[in-house]
Amino acid sequence: MKYKLFLKNSVIYSISNVILRFTAFLLIPIYVNYLSSEEYGLLSTILITIEFLAITMKLGMREAQIRFFEEFQEKTQIGTLLTSSTFVSILGGFFFSAICLFILPSFFQKIFHVDQADQFIMLACLAAFFQMLFEHFTAFFRAKNDALSFIITNIVAAVLIVSANGIIFLWFHYDVTSPLIAHVLAHGVVFLIVSVNLFIRYGIRISKKLTFRLLRFGLPLIFSAAGQRIFYPTAAYMLSFYSGLTDVAIFALGTKFASILGMVLILPFQMAFQPFLFINLHNDGIQVAVSKFLTYFIYTIVLLSITVIIGTKVILPFIAPPEYFDAISVVILSLPATGFLSLVIFGEALVNITYKTHATGMIIGFSGLLGVMLNYLLIPIWGWYGAIISLNISAIFTGITMLYYGIICYPIRLEWKQITFSICTLVLFIVSSFLFRSENILMFCLIMFAGFAFVVFSLHFFSLFDKREKDHFRNIYFSIHQRLNREKII
Repeated sequence: MKYKLFLKNSVIYSISNVILRFTAFLLIPIYVNYLSSEEYGLLSTILITIEFLAITMKLGMREAQIRFFEEFQEKTQIGTLLTSSTFVSILGGFFFSAICLFILPSFFQKIFHVDQADQFIMLACLAAFFQMLFEHFTAFFRAKNDALSFIITNIVAAVLIVSANGIIFLWFHYDVTSPLIAHVLAHGVVFLIVSVNLFIRYGIRISKKLTFRLLRFGLPLIFSAAGQRIFYPTAAYMLSFYSGLTDVAIFALGTKFASILGMVLILPFQMAFQPFLFINLHNDGIQVAVSKFLTYFIYTIVLLSITVIIGTKVILPFIAPPEYFDAISVVILSLPATGFLSLVIFGEALVNITYKTHATGMIIGFSGLLGVMLNYLLIPIWGWYGAIISLNISAIFTGITMLYYGIICYPIRLEWKQITFSICTLVLFIVSSFLFRSENILMFCLIMFAGFAFVVFSLHFFSLFDKREKDHFRNIYFSIHQRLNREKII
């Protein structure tokens, strides 16, 4: 099994994803300082809508490309797979855009708090359509393990997004529509360049038989994708309706910081893990490898969650006005949900091995409905606190259920001792950081570092690593130490 390739691709996907997503953080100071809290709340609501539309428009074709790439590469029919999946995605884009433009205008008028929402709806549909196609073709690079093309494409898109926003900000009137126009231009230009290049290389061939096969595989995943993403749109819509756009702005800024965990670790790992798993299905030891991946993945989630909390506490006061202080509470309280949702990566991958995508759609679709119902019940009472409670309940249900069913489909052994310790550690840091969130930065960081030292000691005391793992860590340490000594000598 190509563990080095898996690790290399994970790092590359992480870097490229961070570069693309980091543009959103570069633009936050502009958003929160040059737009009012109500305008930023409106912009956040539209951007959340774009993300949800982009996911549903794909009709599961991103996952279909990855799942069937190996098969069609052996048949030298990559062009047929690429063209057919793109055709299905375009149909999905037209279908969901039509629903938004012709059926939902009155709904969006109430949510956006505007008299005429047509302009915002049109820009949102265009932005989602081109983002969907952009992600569709970058998924093709993932499927063929072409990590270099993936990172180059994401860097170009990130540069274009920042450049377009900068040009509009410096030379034109900057309002809520400005980031949306930049979004459309950046993803549209990159999509056109990449698609033309790939179609010239592989040809344009649509297979009716393959199209229906892709639809059978991908359509159930709409419920999976929508179930994972529907929480945030409904939370934003209900917060807007019951509490106002200012609460949406606070909730959106907090979840934006919490999403750092997803873009640095969870999404890049997912991008590398599924191709790795499907390529090595018939290799001995793959089940043990998946079990170890899960354990270390959870360790890393806990470590990065602590880093995100500390980083938000340090950075937030410098980039956002005081009225956004409550965003730190949103970050802290939403991280458990992010951790449990990451278990879906493993569960969904294990289920997809057996082609039971309908089960994935049912489980995650149900959890999405659960989140919507909880939002409806709790947000009118507790505002964004209700949204956080809903998020955590639905995320815990989704993660545990999806992983449990995945293990039924493709059995792996869970390392319960290590996983339990990791969960307890995360709870400890969540509680302590929430209780001391109003302390000054220095005191807050000292408390966090003291807790981290305790966790490191506990790792050794409870013998959570076996002898082989300890020897491996020791070899890594000595290797780094020797390399540093050689550099000092030079």
